[in-house]
Amino acid sequence: MATEFETRYTNANIAPDAAQYNTELFLDLHERLSNTVSCDRLAASIVIAILCAQGRGDAVGRLVQDVTRGKIVEDIRALFPAVREAITISVPFVGLPNGMPACFGLVNEFQQWGIEEPIPMDHFPGQARAGPSISRHH
Repeated sequence: MATEFETRYTNANIAPDAAQYNTELFLDLHERLSNTVSCDRLAASIVIAILCAQGRGDAVGRLVQDVTRGKIVEDIRALFPAVREAITISVPFVGLPNGMPACFGLVNEFQQWGIEEPIPMDHFPGQARAGPSISRHH
């Protein structure tokens, strides 16, 4: 069941005949890509760029939720720059109507984790960085 946020922001432009998000399918695709490119974040970014290109930015939040299940907060925070870059790079090619649901879904998912401050564009995982403590609000 879609949340009020999803209904209003991420699912607003989904075609009535669009396929439902399939957790098993996307987790399998993510795992296969992770094994191929040897990088969990890159695999997630590739799938996210494909979702944006297919006009399914609405699925980005759910994918992020699925691939971060069981992860620690530092892993989730490290995923953000890679995912942000995937969306940023794809938007000029696929357009804002395809990219904005992905952005909204991503923002919603990270807010659920309490990650509310922006990560600077020049921040890379592994750099020392001061920040507030984070807790999952689910």
